[in-house]
Amino acid sequence: MTRLLIGPLAFLALALSPSLAHAQPRSPEVEIFGAVSEIDSVDDHGGALSAGVRVGLGRWFALGFDLGYGLMASAHDVQDRWWMIPTAALVLPVDDARLELGAGVGLGATSGYASIDSYARGPFDPDWAYQLGPAMRAHAAVFLRVNRDVDAFLRADFATLLLSGPVAVREANPSLAPHDTVWMTLSLGFAIRT
Repeated sequence: MTRLLIGPLAFLALALSPSLAHAQPRSPEVEIFGAVSEIDSVDDHGGALSAGVRVGLGRWFALGFDLGYGLMASAHDVQDRWWMIPTAALVLPVDDARLELGAGVGLGATSGYASIDSYARGPFDPDWAYQLGPAMRAHAAVFLRVNRDVDAFLRADFATLLLSGPVAVREANPSLAPHDTVWMTLSLGFAIRT
């Protein structure tokens, strides 16, 4: 039995040896990114801005940190969201593109206002607010290489506040509904390698 395995193992070692000899560990690839987004939550729609850092660890894995703010409006209210969320992602490279699937847990906030006028008069005085609550986010992104140092990306995110833990409540919402704590973004941005 051992003799049967020696031949295939020797062939495999010889076949892989040139690629193993040239394989060198890759240093972490650091990118700074920014994006503009459409942000939605059931019937509220608006815009958001985000920025952050992404560290590619090898070819297949990346860590990131996002900081973002969004404002949404509907016929019956105005809401905003902000978030600070670290993420971990699986990276699938394809030629000059890469697909990224990731998730993370961090901090976020959601606030509500009666109208855009009340938001404009007092952006730091909402009708209700849940601040510094634990937040969870999942994302899928496609990065396309623009040049040696810049990638463009399209990213879809789904995020929610996790209100079962300790939450800093500024003014509680007596009729809190799921759409008051979730948000989705579709973002277009650029990542610059440092």
